[in-house]
Amino acid sequence: MTSYVDKTGEWADRKISIFGALQSFISQLTIGDDLTKISLPSVLLYPYSALEYGGFRALNHAHLLLKANREEDELQRFLGVVRWYLSHTKSERVGKKPYNPILAETHVAWVDLSGEEYKKEGGPFKGTTKFFAEQTSHHPPITAYVVENTEEQVRMSSSVKFSTHFHGNSVTAHPEGHVYVDFYGRDERYILEKAMPDITIKNVILGTRRHPYEGDVKIRCEKTGLVANLTYFEDGWWCVNTVTGFIAKESSPDVKLFTVRGPINGLVNITNSKTNAVEPFIDLGKLHFTTLQYIPFEKLHDRMSVKLWRELSEAIVADDMYKADVAKRAVEDAQRKRRNEGNSFVPEFFEFEKETNRWNLIPGKMAQVDKFIQAAITPADLNSTASQEP
Repeated sequence: MTSYVDKTGEWADRKISIFGALQSFISQLTIGDDLTKISLPSVLLYPYSALEYGGFRALNHAHLLLKANREEDELQRFLGVVRWYLSHTKSERVGKKPYNPILAETHVAWVDLSGEEYKKEGGPFKGTTKFFAEQTSHHPPITAYVVENTEEQVRMSSSVKFSTHFHGNSVTAHPEGHVYVDFYGRDERYILEKAMPDITIKNVILGTRRHPYEGDVKIRCEKTGLVANLTYFEDGWWCVNTVTGFIAKESSPDVKLFTVRGPINGLVNITNSKTNAVEPFIDLGKLHFTTLQYIPFEKLHDRMSVKLWRELSEAIVADDMYKADVAKRAVEDAQRKRRNEGNSFVPEFFEFEKETNRWNLIPGKMAQVDKFIQAAITPADLNSTASQEP
């Protein structure tokens, strides 16, 4: 078994019985409740941890970030980062929730972008693009993670705090925490104010469910002074989830260099503000999933997400919600017992920096992550970790 996060099956679109299993649960919720502090029934969950979901999001179109780094012109590099961010927020499957990770839970995944299919995307790219995450806080939930390709000299890092609030007939997920993208071969840093816009699941109980991204996101480059301001919203009678925004110099935000606009599941265009020329920027509807690779199950450590939640994940996929709830409660009870006994897990790979209010990877720890991956990469293991239909 590997992660279910990049797989599909009957479980992915299984309908939830609101007036059955959920009726008594929802009746206990109060408007404004933070769902990250509430143990949700398994019927409301996808069969993977939030760390697995984060790895899927971070790696799925990582080639666009590597491509941006290879651009020689600073403006084209910045536009490449914006293009990658848009791919990061394309429309996707939402409707349930990943598991809340336990304290010090970890997850490792990686992608190989060296194939000829990436030639038209500025590649093939050297090395391995790897993702590593650790849950550094349980209440509030904070995930620290790093994405890095050493040979391409690209690194992304963040510690993201999530809160999820119930509003009666909708649920909103709020991410907090800056994301730092470093093209360290160029001594160039891009700062994203949020890892993703807020996402609201509307009509949870009544009505046709939809899940738009909403709100503002700012991307800026300290070295070049370029800035992008993006806004996500529902547009028109049909509530088309749309992104619009502009690129400018931070010193002259009223002088727009480019504007962008389009649906998050289709073609986003870019307009040159000086010439009014309109060109395709990125077609989010035509992006293909990248195959993620994972450490084989037998080589996983006990606190790695796939192994930690194995029984719960398999029970959800099998639609055995009684067994799923038992497995979920076992993991949660074990964490509660450790905390009460004063033996709770502590983060091993990241340390908190008070000056910046963020969790940073401890120097030298990425070498340990590399060892996990190197130990996993054998011809037989690569065959077993490729994404397959369950």
